[in-house]
Amino acid sequence: MACNPKIGGSSLPPVRIATYVMCALGALGSVMTNAAERRTLTLWMMPLQSIPADRSKLLGARKVSATLASTAAEEYAVDILDFNRAAQAYGIRVLNTEQNPFKQELLAQHPDFPAPTLEMIAAQGELLEAIGRIATKLNVELRVLFVSWQRAFGQLCEPPDAWAPNVAQVGSTWVEHFAAAGKLAESSGAAEVISAPHQPALSDGLSSETADGPLVWRLGGLDRRPVALKWSLDFRLLFYWRLRLPNRTGHESAEKPFELDASSWRSIADSLANRVGVSAGDADAPGYSFVFPCELDFDLLHNYLMLAEAEGGTFVRNSHALFDHEVALRVPCLLADTAEWNSGTRPRQHRLFSFPLMTIQEAISHFLSNEYIAILRPPDLLVRW
Repeated sequence: MACNPKIGGSSLPPVRIATYVMCALGALGSVMTNAAERRTLTLWMMPLQSIPADRSKLLGARKVSATLASTAAEEYAVDILDFNRAAQAYGIRVLNTEQNPFKQELLAQHPDFPAPTLEMIAAQGELLEAIGRIATKLNVELRVLFVSWQRAFGQLCEPPDAWAPNVAQVGSTWVEHFAAAGKLAESSGAAEVISAPHQPALSDGLSSETADGPLVWRLGGLDRRPVALKWSLDFRLLFYWRLRLPNRTGHESAEKPFELDASSWRSIADSLANRVGVSAGDADAPGYSFVFPCELDFDLLHNYLMLAEAEGGTFVRNSHALFDHEVALRVPCLLADTAEWNSGTRPRQHRLFSFPLMTIQEAISHFLSNEYIAILRPPDLLVRW
């Protein structure tokens, strides 16, 4: 079984996420076979909640000695024993903080986020509480392992071990691979879950309505069985600097606010060219390019798919994306053709679109430092804006 979010898009409330987890667990069928028999199930998830500015809200947070804290933000630290007690009070055992080798990774930076792994896990308190209520209702002892997007695919491809999941959160583009490999069991309880009055069926799944909104079961494999449950849509916001930050000398810029016409990718390119044409003479100016990071990691194809779909049309056949299709190439070719700008009067060329070999987190850091003028990211960037 797999929960199948298009992660990186909408930020769902923990209670809503818990509803989907309940449906996925319930669809295993055997969970509800004997209500008196308490079963142990394992759930793999990615961290979905951001670290709060107030560290005291972290699950298991304990105030540290003032002599150990160099800043106000460091006055609270996560105590692993306190965290485990709090999670167990919700009816959940978090494998990351209880079992090796996961415990050995807690102090390292999280692979997907610029923060320690322990803090990212401790920020999921509200989510754990909501899922714990579901586990209690289903009479299930739930073990939760928080995994990273960078490593989850490889881990799921390995032979199952003692911590292998019964239900796992996976990427939307992974479903067909795991279904074809026989790693996704058919949702034996899906018939009951989707027995409510159906909404119009989507092209790749079965849809039904719940009190929390529509549920869509993703069909996978050659026989198109219900194997995954979609829980969110992926959408991106265009973040850009309308007003420049003070330059490196500390002086405010006298430039007019940047007016970006985002009605089309062509208009975006024209807006960037107009901006560079006005400001290119400022040697101390920040970058004026729109950044698209191209590190060969888990995020690259996911981000490219967004560009391939930008002009609409259908270029997916039998669950395989035809990236050389004319529709899929329109926007990527436009970005490549307009990547550099030259006014004809200045010998220097300027980048409108940059494709650096860096991770998305590195690109975000450069963007927030005013080194790029625009970036496409999910709404969660607002937390760091």
